[in-house]
Amino acid sequence: MKSPHLLRVADAPDRFAALVEAARALVLRIGWLDLGGSVSPLPDPLESAAALGVLRAVAVGEGRTVAVKPLRGATVLKDLLREHFRGCALVLVRGAVDAPSLEAEGEDWRLAPPGAASRRLTTAQLAESLRKPHRRPTPTEDALTEELKRFQGTWKQIACEKDGVADAVDEFGLEPMTVFAGDAYVVTLADGTVAIKGNFKIDPTREPKTVDWMDTFGADAGKTFLAIYSLEGDRLVFCAAEEGQERPTEFRTGPGQVLRVCQRVIP
Repeated sequence: MKSPHLLRVADAPDRFAALVEAARALVLRIGWLDLGGSVSPLPDPLESAAALGVLRAVAVGEGRTVAVKPLRGATVLKDLLREHFRGCALVLVRGAVDAPSLEAEGEDWRLAPPGAASRRLTTAQLAESLRKPHRRPTPTEDALTEELKRFQGTWKQIACEKDGVADAVDEFGLEPMTVFAGDAYVVTLADGTVAIKGNFKIDPTREPKTVDWMDTFGADAGKTFLAIYSLEGDRLVFCAAEEGQERPTEFRTGPGQVLRVCQRVIP
């Protein structure tokens, strides 16, 4: 599936009516995604069905379809795009997303990519630009440095899922601590024993973001574990695969995978 362009917005949907019309004239589709907002009220039958834990609740009528699906685990943007926005040239996202911002300026638009100069576009120019395929940016040295800074410090594990089992028994015991310093990490157990040392490499431009854990000390010294991660404020979540397996694509585990949730320890 081709990835759509993503633009971060703050205004209500009706502010983008002109852009939607211009894109429609070019036979291009635009999607809308609200992240972290309210999903209520729902029609009563859908609310009741969702409360029962059904796989999906769907209502059809008045020229539209409304579907409700329980969310299991952390939100993964890639999964949302694949499931709901297939065929879209652009998805306007209202919420926290790493994407260029789009603001209205009179009848024109101000487009501001992260870490780059903004530019002003007419509605026609913006719609026409959607014809070009979306290209995943290469992380710049500054972007990597800033993302790496967010890892620095001490983190306490607060949850663990292994092989599809939530609250799994962890070989590292209760609440192991991880200290990140530069691109290195050290995992310490409750009794003060150092269990793991290693280095890591991140790519914050991927969706989901990726991290490679490379152990240099401990039972798995010399192994590399491919993982994805989410780092929001003081909460770090990563899902890693055993060495030799493909990198996970979502924040839930299957055979040979482990998901860890860590909370930053504030000095």
